[in-house]
Amino acid sequence: MIAGLFYSDWILLRDSRIEIERLKRGLKANEAVLSSVKDLETGQRGYLLTGDRSYLQPYQKGKSELSGLTDSLSSEVQLPDQIERVEKLRPLIQDKIAEVDATLLVRDQLGAEAALTIVRTGRGKATMDAIREVSSAISNAGYSRLVANSADVEERSLRARFAVLLGCGILTGVLAVSLGLIQRSNVRREDLMETLDNARRRFQVTLSSIGDGVITTDEAGLVTFLNPVAAQLTGWNPQDAEGQLLESVFPIADEITHERVENPARQAIRERRVMGMVNDTNLLSRNGTSIPVDDSAAPIYDSENTLTGAVMVFRDVTPRRAAEQALRRWEHVFQHAGFGMAVLTAGEQPVLEQVNPTFAAMHGYSPTELTGQPYSMIVAPEVWPAKAKLLASLSPDDHFLTETIHLRKDGGKFPAMVDITAVRGVDGNIVYRTEYCSDISERKRAEEELQQSEERYRITADSLPQLIWTSKPDGTTEYLNNRWHEETGFTLEQIGQQGWMHFLDPEIRETCLEKWKQSLDSGEAFEAEARFNTPNKDDHRWYTCRAVPVRDSNGRIIRWFGSCTDIHKQKLAAEALRASKEELQLSNEALKRSNMDLEQFAYAASHDLQEPLRMVAIYSQLLKEEFGGNLHCQANSYLAFAADGALRMEALLRDLLAYSRAASPEEWTREDVDSQQALNKALENLTASIQETSAEITRASLPHVRIPEVFLVQVFQNLISNALKYRKPHERPVIHIDAKPKDGTWVFSIRDNGIGIATEYQAQIFRIFGRLHGQEVAGTGIGLALCKKLVERSGGTIWVESVEGDGSTFFFAVRA
Repeated sequence: MIAGLFYSDWILLRDSRIEIERLKRGLKANEAVLSSVKDLETGQRGYLLTGDRSYLQPYQKGKSELSGLTDSLSSEVQLPDQIERVEKLRPLIQDKIAEVDATLLVRDQLGAEAALTIVRTGRGKATMDAIREVSSAISNAGYSRLVANSADVEERSLRARFAVLLGCGILTGVLAVSLGLIQRSNVRREDLMETLDNARRRFQVTLSSIGDGVITTDEAGLVTFLNPVAAQLTGWNPQDAEGQLLESVFPIADEITHERVENPARQAIRERRVMGMVNDTNLLSRNGTSIPVDDSAAPIYDSENTLTGAVMVFRDVTPRRAAEQALRRWEHVFQHAGFGMAVLTAGEQPVLEQVNPTFAAMHGYSPTELTGQPYSMIVAPEVWPAKAKLLASLSPDDHFLTETIHLRKDGGKFPAMVDITAVRGVDGNIVYRTEYCSDISERKRAEEELQQSEERYRITADSLPQLIWTSKPDGTTEYLNNRWHEETGFTLEQIGQQGWMHFLDPEIRETCLEKWKQSLDSGEAFEAEARFNTPNKDDHRWYTCRAVPVRDSNGRIIRWFGSCTDIHKQKLAAEALRASKEELQLSNEALKRSNMDLEQFAYAASHDLQEPLRMVAIYSQLLKEEFGGNLHCQANSYLAFAADGALRMEALLRDLLAYSRAASPEEWTREDVDSQQALNKALENLTASIQETSAEITRASLPHVRIPEVFLVQVFQNLISNALKYRKPHERPVIHIDAKPKDGTWVFSIRDNGIGIATEYQAQIFRIFGRLHGQEVAGTGIGLALCKKLVERSGGTIWVESVEGDGSTFFFAVRA
């Protein structure tokens, strides 16, 4: 009996091991099928988005392997529910292959946009989601069955152990035989335990090698396992994650609202059913990043159908989300494009299947009004036959671009530029057509205006006395006005595209062409003086050649506009002027030498005349002092006149000497002078006159200026001295000195309350010996002339503003 019981357990253990191996093969085959479908989809996505055929390798590999892998999976499953799932999986895979083949064919023949239009229908995604759901159900059932078989092996092993122990107690007499049986049973049990442990390790290895993230939990939702992909995506170390709440390790939030959503594994545990793919969620990784994921979960049951936890599978879908966003972006472009877009049905009488708002608006309709209407409704009747012919016989690349006339809702017509492309299906037949349409009314008007402008330009250019030309951006001459023919006897057709350069004199040709090349390269205006060999003229004539670039709205040079102006007479005049300047320079040098001689003579004469006058004055004064008492009063009067005349003559010669020195080169410097200090020196020289008249002198803040200090002191001294001399009788002199900046100069003003100057005499006072009051006021008539000469020699000007009887203001401007 014991032997029979042991043998029965051994048979059952053997069958369990066979079942475990078959389950492993089934899980591996299911994983291979899903992996091949993923490869199929990966190749599709890569090729649709990039057009790179290298992305088709995983697609071709997956497609060739799927049939055999599905058969292998079918042969490994025996349970009715698994067989039913495999049979359900076959048509889904065929649908997926057909959908991928269709998009690839459309991508090859019609381009990425047409293929993406098919993808936008969501058919491929729905098929893939269904494949994943069925595959997940197969996998979950297989894992559950594998766990149940492993538990059954453990149970049977324990039962065998108890049977042996019971046999040992009952059959003590047959200890040797029982011991042998026990040892044999132990060996078998160890083998089974090792098999189970190997199965467990292979199970973990399988989960670890899956390309998606896998997390398992116990029935309380505590993490029991993370595969490497899950660890990488969540940012959790498997050891740290074990025992943590699933919501802590795998927190997910809505992609749009960013609000936390319930974990699908928690739902699977609560509702005890498989939770399908959850889309539009983001995994909040432990490192702070947000990763778009698709996830699904299923409950885990033991052999007694007791819930032991859940398994969750998820993947990073960042590329897919990007593709979806690209699709939405293209849809947005279609709806908001600034040009008209329409989709037409196939056939000889196409219908407007879809139009964007711009297309509808340019025809005076809403998109709803145009959708479903015949295309001929918006094409002018006079051009429709030709348009229909084009639609019936497209070019070899199924595309044509043409200008036509379209109709608006109100019956108005407008010129349109249309670009129509045929989209063909897998069978090569036209599925639909796409049209891009633009209203070119403005362009047509601009072309007409440009044509009129060109005509006006040519008429204007031909009427100008100058030589007018235009060239292409590369410098090739494209137009010469009639003046060229009149001047040279040649037309553009006769001299070729070299144009105006044909007539350049060889001596200056290289220099002129180098400047022209620099302008062509840089886009800067061209200007040069050129000598032309003109057969209709007796000599070579000089011209000023100028050219400016004409640019379009994008700043691109579209042509050069040039002119050549005859400057031959000016050149001759310039040569004559240059010769005159040389003669003038020689004359100026001779005049300068004459002025220097004259200045030396004036200096010597004034210096030599001062000594005898000084003798006359001294001895006249001595004669009056020693013998005045013995002379008649009339004789004393004569002596006084003689002494006074000598003194005035001496003062006159002294002022003449100062006036001549004002033009002396050694006095001419550009000093940076403090006008405050110059005024102080002038006032020191006038101390006696100021005290004698009790004058009130005020000043503002005075600047630094560019004038020799000795000049500025003399100007201040002479102007203030005049203000003291020409004061009103019995009225205290009041003098104010100020300075204001103006246009790079400082304008000084010296205002007094004196007797003033009549308007007709205001210019006369600056002449040498220009005196208005004769002997009534002491002076030589040189002071203001000296001031004028000193200021002008310093690059400035001097003037007066005065009202007779109401004071005067003298102004002089010098450089800052």
